[in-house]
Amino acid sequence: MHGQWSPEQVRKMGEAVTAWAAGFFGGLEARPISPEVTPAAMDALFAGELPEEGAGWERAFAEVVEKVEAHSLLISHPRYFGLMNPTPLVPAIFTEVVVSALNQNMGAWSHSPAATAVEKRVVRWLCDLVGYGPEGFGVLCSGGSVANLMGVRAAVANRLPAAERGGLQALPGQPVFYVSSEAHFSFPKSATVLGLGTEGMRMVPVDGRSRLRVDALRAAIREDRAAGRIPFCVAAIAGTTSSGAVDPLEAAAEVAEEEGLWYHVDAAWGSGVLLSPRHRHLLRGIERADSITFDPHKWFFMPMGTGAILVRERRALQATFEQHAVYIPTAPDERVDFRTYGIAGSRRCDALKLWVSVQALGTGWFRETVDRHMELTRWLAERIAASPAWEAVEAPELNILCFRYLPAGVAAAELPGVQDRVAEAVARDGRAWVSPTTVRGVRAIRWMALSPALTRADLELFWEAINELAPGAARG
Repeated sequence: MHGQWSPEQVRKMGEAVTAWAAGFFGGLEARPISPEVTPAAMDALFAGELPEEGAGWERAFAEVVEKVEAHSLLISHPRYFGLMNPTPLVPAIFTEVVVSALNQNMGAWSHSPAATAVEKRVVRWLCDLVGYGPEGFGVLCSGGSVANLMGVRAAVANRLPAAERGGLQALPGQPVFYVSSEAHFSFPKSATVLGLGTEGMRMVPVDGRSRLRVDALRAAIREDRAAGRIPFCVAAIAGTTSSGAVDPLEAAAEVAEEEGLWYHVDAAWGSGVLLSPRHRHLLRGIERADSITFDPHKWFFMPMGTGAILVRERRALQATFEQHAVYIPTAPDERVDFRTYGIAGSRRCDALKLWVSVQALGTGWFRETVDRHMELTRWLAERIAASPAWEAVEAPELNILCFRYLPAGVAAAELPGVQDRVAEAVARDGRAWVSPTTVRGVRAIRWMALSPALTRADLELFWEAINELAPGAARG
């Protein structure tokens, strides 16, 4: 076989993968979520030199099932309540085949005319959801970390023009941007990647609900200006990773506008509530942001690698990222070369996954799923509030709940270790999966509604399991 496959061979491969996928999703609930593995065992399982002769596609795919699937964390399980990795939608999964087969390069319109139109339409949908007008635009990217990097980079380009010509050293002082102390790790990473250094980012204290304190933000800006530093950006969070807290978006927007700063909102997860008339008020003020991180591979259930950065004014991205190359055909008139709006040159048509899923299911399906997740979160919060053995660290704003196990007779200093052991016991048990986190210095168990297949029965099973496992875990 020399890189050519007959239609019959392609069909057999497709049928085998489809049969596997049907069995995988059909049997998830009966399987333990966490595999019993070690790094050494995994390395040994995949040991081997680069093969000279191929074993054939059948054998290669059999090894995927035997070695990869069998030893993977089952993130698609309805009782995976872990990090922001939801169960991907089946229409999107199979659309991945089309995306890979067509292999359009989204860097240039000439290499992706239909795919470019799809991404433009998807971006317009997202802009409409956040409340951007006709000048709103954006580009898909790999995820929230890259989108946040692009947002801060756009802030530099549009608020510090001298740095665009002469670099940061051309500025008369240290440039500084502001995020809450509960912000995602991608912000300090962005500071170092962009050459701002760790002193180029200021973490602002939060209130008792893990939300940015606007008074502290104002004070930090005043202090930095007095010290000769150059404030240029405020980044608010619409759904913190640990607890789902939403910063006061309207108030943060007012500070940014008064101070002449770029305003970025990281709504990687929280943007999902914009689908719901019942809950979209939680993100009131997001439409005032200059840029927004919006991750369809979170609450829109897309497979990994489907993030987005949106801007209120299209020219803001062009001013930041536009570059031309003599070896790529120029897109005249109304054509869009997406490489001029973001970091990446070569890009997949990941927008097609969301376009197909929305066409197949309709926005009503997504809205109902978001509302159900919010309702199930409140149901679990009520169970915790009614039990003397448990305590919520914060009342939930979105679909994330952080809580603690408080066994009688355990000293306060030992409670952080108790939470870690309870989360580990749940993972080992296999019926569910939760993670530990720290919220405002308090160690807690973090639960999150993630799967569109999640039901009340799943929550009842989880609540039964964690109450069964917690006493023994607490004793160590």
